[in-house]
Amino acid sequence: MNVKDIRWILLLFLIILFIRVYLSFLNPLFSSDESYFHIRQVENILNTGKPLFNDPLSWNGSKHHFFATFHYLAGVLSLIFSKEIIFKVLPQLFAGLLVFPIYGILKILIKNEDFALVGTSMSAFIPILFVNTVNTFTPLTFGLFLFFLMTYLFLNLEKNSHLYVILLIIFSFSHPLILLFSASLFGYVLFSKIENIKLKNIEKEIIIFSVFFPLWVYFIFYRNALLIHGKNIVWQNIPDEMLTFYFQNVSLLGGIYHIGVITLVLGLYTCYSYLFELKDKQTYIMLGTIFVMGVLLWQKMIALVLGGIIIGLFICILSIQGLYDLFNLIKKTKFSKMNNLIMSIIIILFMITSLIPGVVDAKNKIINTPSKDEINAFNWIKNRLPSSSTIIALPEEGNYLNKLANAKNIIDTDFLIKPNSDMVYNDLKRIYLTHSNIEAVELMSKYKADYLLLTQNSKTQFNLKNWAPEDSECFELIYDSEAKIYKKTCRRVKTFE
Repeated sequence: MNVKDIRWILLLFLIILFIRVYLSFLNPLFSSDESYFHIRQVENILNTGKPLFNDPLSWNGSKHHFFATFHYLAGVLSLIFSKEIIFKVLPQLFAGLLVFPIYGILKILIKNEDFALVGTSMSAFIPILFVNTVNTFTPLTFGLFLFFLMTYLFLNLEKNSHLYVILLIIFSFSHPLILLFSASLFGYVLFSKIENIKLKNIEKEIIIFSVFFPLWVYFIFYRNALLIHGKNIVWQNIPDEMLTFYFQNVSLLGGIYHIGVITLVLGLYTCYSYLFELKDKQTYIMLGTIFVMGVLLWQKMIALVLGGIIIGLFICILSIQGLYDLFNLIKKTKFSKMNNLIMSIIIILFMITSLIPGVVDAKNKIINTPSKDEINAFNWIKNRLPSSSTIIALPEEGNYLNKLANAKNIIDTDFLIKPNSDMVYNDLKRIYLTHSNIEAVELMSKYKADYLLLTQNSKTQFNLKNWAPEDSECFELIYDSEAKIYKKTCRRVKTFE
């Protein structure tokens, strides 16, 4: 990489980082419930030196199980900078750093700096990536950076084998995305076999190590969860009725919007070209990853957002490779003088169909999530209710309750080693849907909960206009706005013959 390349890619990194950080600071809060889980982990590291593996506010003091590399990194940086700044900036920093391995991958594939720079710029603003990672504090962007850095090193394996192994070990103890990276190598092997392309010995050795070392690490780390759930650990012990929300089906229009029409069309063109007309060993790494992620999405083994982000980024990489091949063909025709015009049209179309909608949607999500009324309700709980009160709320509101309201939940979005997750979710659903104040009191008492939070999200999810037991003498409406809070006033419900 020459000095000119470094200057341009550094400028692109700074622009992307500025846009992401600027948008993230539009709201002092965060746009995902999960962010507050990770914030509490870092804060506990700063206070005690270790993560909050045993959480007194979650599922009656239940346990969490995860690798805390990202959290310790954030904790160390919080000793140097304000933790509020670290929470806002660190995930955006890793999202910005993605430009370096993606640029490197494109340079290897097409060996053209201008096209590589255009492709890297496009990858940074794919809607599904941009909307779901701006103004969040989660390890996802950290994991994605390691995923694409490992892909880049794999393409340069003979020069970077030692660094690859070191990063593989770090990745294995940092983020579960290492398992998806290992799976993607199977896709590469599959396409290489189909096309009768021989793998080098170093590739075979590295692939074997890349598969079995992470599997061994995760088998040891999650052995208790494996013993409890068996093969169902793949679905993370998520309640059956919630699987629909977590592993959604992908529609054609949804795929076009989330990835971008220009990126998707060019990417699919490249996939077709290299599957049926052209051969390129390095391209099969991209195709293999897309194939594996597609199968996992089809089998509902990974969440739509995660699979969509990885597929979207690799489709973007392939779209630029296809565009470069297309321009080389055009150079041989009488339309060769129109290359700059065609590129300008493609960039403008990308801005109209991907960049602008992605930024607008991200801004709207930042401003409106959580809603002002939900924030007011959480603040009211924190200031008016007894400390650590147990409150009935949706799983995706559980971490908001813990952090913003200092209240206990009966369920949140971490199900992995939680007992009876199906039963707890079904009880929660019955509480919201029941018309019987007797059943509502009994179920809330079962979880030692005295309050129920009814938000617009819970109304939408359970198709409610109002909560049926609200007129009962056993429940008192103590907070009345768009969001409502009910207090259970009966210990035992009187019944009459």
